[in-house]
Amino acid sequence: MDLKEIKILLDKYSEGNTSLKEEKILRKFFDETRDVPEDIMYAKHMFNSFTNEAGEKTGYTIKDHYVIPIRKRNIYVLTGIAASILFVTGLFLINNSQKDQIIYAYLDGKPVHDKQYAINETKRALMLISSNLNHGTRDLNHLAKINEVEQLVIKNE
Repeated sequence: MDLKEIKILLDKYSEGNTSLKEEKILRKFFDETRDVPEDIMYAKHMFNSFTNEAGEKTGYTIKDHYVIPIRKRNIYVLTGIAASILFVTGLFLINNSQKDQIIYAYLDGKPVHDKQYAINETKRALMLISSNLNHGTRDLNHLAKINEVEQLVIKNE
């Protein structure tokens, strides 16, 4: 294959448009050709590195990997299961203890769990507010008398 066709294939390769057959042609060309022009020398290094990497083996085997013995692995699994059961049981117990204690009101920042006590304290607080409101509006009765007099004056004019 001549150099012009190789350059065309390299352009297609850099754009990602080559087929596997064309890539094999490029790989074969760079493997067999010793004198490559400087402008495509980068491609020779690239394809040679691909070939070298493909030919290497990692040397890693399963025996090199540390395997935990079955007995220890079973202990780890059982410990995880026991921890999960304890966690779920704890959540269940905490949730049940909170259901028994319904908070009806807060008095001085403390929760009140007795329903009747909460009702009585609420009534007492509302009565206190009502009496203070009635005491404050008592003076407004004088304004009503002033309004009546004003209306009489307006009618007489």
